[in-house]
Amino acid sequence: MAFNIEEFKSTVKSYLQPSAFELTINAPFKLIDLVNSLGIGDPQSLLSQLQLTCNASEVPGYNIDVIPIAPFVYGPSRMVPTSITFPPLQTTVYCDNEGKILKFFDAWQNLIISTYPIDTASNVSVNDPFEVSYLEDYATSIFLTLFSKSGVPVYRIEFIHAFPARMDKITLDWNLQNEIIQVPIQWHYLSYSVIDINN
Repeated sequence: MAFNIEEFKSTVKSYLQPSAFELTINAPFKLIDLVNSLGIGDPQSLLSQLQLTCNASEVPGYNIDVIPIAPFVYGPSRMVPTSITFPPLQTTVYCDNEGKILKFFDAWQNLIISTYPIDTASNVSVNDPFEVSYLEDYATSIFLTLFSKSGVPVYRIEFIHAFPARMDKITLDWNLQNEIIQVPIQWHYLSYSVIDINN
């Protein structure tokens, strides 16, 4: 059957656009306490700011790991699934003029692995140098939502036990006076699931 452009246009009305997305981060309770104790800012306001200023993200793929299984007598081998792996989630966030976003992720990184002393008068416990925290102290859920052209959410992913595992370098240059600093954050997570947004 020959391709019919009019039939195609009548069947597919519009497409999702890569700019219509929103990233929502639920901060761990211990991180909220730490951010409050350090006076970085109101944690909920910072999370709302992150939601508005995350200007780049991605819908991650996955890889089903397989091994070849030979037949009992003869014939071709078949590939059998053994496990599944998920790539890191890449995001980019605009940095505010007061540097609160940088301080927020610095505090989160220091909560995961303590690399510098934190002077706080609160009751928030601080790890010894280079001590790794428990997963429940620093991991959280992250939600990525895609929207239609009319602004209706159509697809949502939950990243389970997610945490910022890497912040790439930020280039500083006197010739970039009209640019905005962008903070590249790489997230690791256990797995992700697609959420039914109709419920």
